[in-house]
Amino acid sequence: LLVDSLDQQKIARALIRDAAGRLADYEVRWEVLRFEIVEDQPNRQRAVLEITARLVGAQSRAVVAATRLQHEQPLSSRSARDAAASLGVAANAVAIDIGDWARGVMASQPSAASISK
Repeated sequence: LLVDSLDQQKIARALIRDAAGRLADYEVRWEVLRFEIVEDQPNRQRAVLEITARLVGAQSRAVVAATRLQHEQPLSSRSARDAAASLGVAANAVAIDIGDWARGVMASQPSAASISK
């Protein structure tokens, strides 16, 4: 889901290979900290996805930038189907945020001219 969303934003290609098939300059790595349904108040449930993401130089393996991203999506009912749908919405939102963040960081790097938008 996350890779598909990044691919739709045209950022995955820049992170994996360029148009000539050469390996990318950067890799995005992420760690899921929370991916759960939370009910901290009566009758208030929400899906929560929280991740840390790092943009890493593909050759140097040095961390270029890091961020923590989170999205919460309220549930409209207590059903498993609604919980799964809300988790999916949260995952899509975080994937978009990762793409936007990575694109912004890469644009500020010296090799930004080779990144397609």
